[in-house]
Amino acid sequence: MYHQSRLGRDETSRERLEKQLFRDVQRLIRYLDSRKQLSSVDSSLMADYERMILERCEVLGEISRR
Repeated sequence: MYHQSRLGRDETSRERLEKQLFRDVQRLIRYLDSRKQLSSVDSSLMADYERMILERCEVLGEISRR
């Protein structure tokens, strides 16, 4: 019984992590889009945001494969 409740708690933590990562990706994409609309955009900053998005998407992919 304890084992089942522990698994349920772990699954809930995993779901929370997935949701948080997904929200982060959405937020970063919106921010990146808003920055791209500006005429003067620092390309290294854009690359940093693109890398952060990619990293979070890779983690989401790893989680979904488990």
